[in-house]
Amino acid sequence: MLLASLAFWEDEEALTLLQSAAASGNAAAEYALGLYFHRKQDIEAADHWIELAASKGDGYALYAMALRYESERDEEQKLRYFRLAAEKGVAEAQYRLALLIENVPDREAPENEEAFRWMKAAADQDHTRANFCLGNYHRNGTGVDVDYEKAFDCYLKVIELEDPDGFQRIGECYAAGRGAPQDDEIAFICFRIAAEMGSSMGQCDLGIFYLEGRGCRQDTALGFQWISQAADSGHPHVFQILQGEGLDIARLCNGYKRSQQFMSKATGDWFGDTFDRVFNDSQMSIPAVAPGEKP
Repeated sequence: MLLASLAFWEDEEALTLLQSAAASGNAAAEYALGLYFHRKQDIEAADHWIELAASKGDGYALYAMALRYESERDEEQKLRYFRLAAEKGVAEAQYRLALLIENVPDREAPENEEAFRWMKAAADQDHTRANFCLGNYHRNGTGVDVDYEKAFDCYLKVIELEDPDGFQRIGECYAAGRGAPQDDEIAFICFRIAAEMGSSMGQCDLGIFYLEGRGCRQDTALGFQWISQAADSGHPHVFQILQGEGLDIARLCNGYKRSQQFMSKATGDWFGDTFDRVFNDSQMSIPAVAPGEKP
């Protein structure tokens, strides 16, 4: 393939061949030459060749155009080019398009169905994050009926590439007995793997399992340690889980303010109360614990 010439960018003979192919109108060569000039920080030349390739329908050039309009904050053109690239079979474009469609304001069911269709197309090409999101779609019923077994199968594909979020979701499946037999010991193992790989959700789940002694020997100190580490990430859903468990969240870490800001921007409602009011009014049920310290 002409794109293989990218491996020989410093080879003058290979570059000459690439330029010759691009000059003859080969779209793949035009795109590759655009990448070459982008690497050389000649943005004008890079844009010229990528635009030529995109005009001929090269999928990767179309995706590059989408990224350009994304950087320019042109939402209409960004969506247009992601769609064009997705239609050419570019998995990353299909994945990104699905996310864009899913987050369209005032979306209706047909838009969710389209998001599902594009996410599945990317997942069918073994796109890791697409498989993870597809599992979430089956799990939550986004654009499709709820199907925990299909969700579980998607998460299995994700953990084959050692993705921590996949391990966390597999742990959830075993913990709840949804899509897999209920088994706290397997859930605990999955949460521990996810936590050690840096998943804040996995750290939160692992901490709760230690506190409750589910699938493991109860260890309050380790439970607080992992929960505090998870909360420090500022991941909004960590605080939703902790709140659902009846665990105090205000004094755990500095991540709460970051989480509050994120969720307020994303939904405008979940963190309706200010941090100061929550902090001042809350009844502390968990002391502040830094990772590695005992409560």
